Amino acid sequence: MTRKGEYGGYLPLELPEGEDWFSGYGENNILRTNSAKAALYFAVRSSHISKLYLPHYLCRSVKEMLKSTGIRMESYYLNSGLLPKLPDVEPDAGVLLVNYFGIMEEQVKKEGEKYRTVFLDHSHGFFAEPVLRDRVFNIYSCRKFVGVPDGGYLVGRNCAGELEADEVSGHFSYLVTSLEQGCNAAYQEKMECDRYFLGNYKGMSKITRGILSSVDYEKIRKQREENFQRIHKRLKEYNELDIEDKVFPAYLYPFLPKDAVKNGKRLKAALVAEKIYVPTLWRELISPAYAGRREYHLSENTVFLPVDQRYGEEDMDYLAQRVKDLLEGWK
Repeated sequence: MTRKGEYGGYLPLELPEGEDWFSGYGENNILRTNSAKAALYFAVRSSHISKLYLPHYLCRSVKEMLKSTGIRMESYYLNSGLLPKLPDVEPDAGVLLVNYFGIMEEQVKKEGEKYRTVFLDHSHGFFAEPVLRDRVFNIYSCRKFVGVPDGGYLVGRNCAGELEADEVSGHFSYLVTSLEQGCNAAYQEKMECDRYFLGNYKGMSKITRGILSSVDYEKIRKQREENFQRIHKRLKEYNELDIEDKVFPAYLYPFLPKDAVKNGKRLKAALVAEKIYVPTLWRELISPAYAGRREYHLSENTVFLPVDQRYGEEDMDYLAQRVKDLLEGWK
């Protein structure tokens, strides 16, 4: 008979103990982590590769994390289809492929068939189906799709393991503040939370595991698909990016305006001034080292419009119309 640490007192936060989105793939094939970076960190460390090929067009914090693994790295540039320009890859090397913006699931899976060891980064595509074959590591982020304080997944054959659960009680309040007062009210707290996860690679917290057991995933997926489809229908003729007319439950809608060098930065600034918050992915690539490269152009000029489950048809129509009005007004 085992004694618990304490008895009595007030009731703590009550969370369900159920299944999450990836439970159906088998517990031996899932490693729940506190971030997507942590999932990639543990994947690379367990892969026993001698070298990793990764894109230049990638978040700097991911590159810093990969350096900490001690693995040799070589960066590659992207072609017009946002896939790698790569030489022959050594058999004992691995390749990191990114499902950019959540719209390249099929392309990265097909590309991944060329390599013995591949890391499929679905941080922008939570609903992408994992590839379950030897030496394929599927990476997912929770916080880009659900309002949780931490969370990532590594899904792959027999990748399960024991990790110390993170404790995020000190990095949770921004979610409550944003619910009551709006996202801008808690922006600095959110940034502090992001910094907390740099170099902190652990298991998923109890809080997040409980929340993810009660999420209506099909509702989230359906709303993101509908929003993406609706805004794309209204903006595709203005978009320099060649996006398939398919349904994507994407992270964001990537809009690269035609005449982007003139209008990309200008459009982002105008939208933010109207409290339409559009991120820059990834600002560190806007540097002389990448001048003239596709990576520079994408980072500086792509406008990433929200299509998440908070919004519906009227919101997509409004966002699309504001973009068109602004562009038309600058002609």
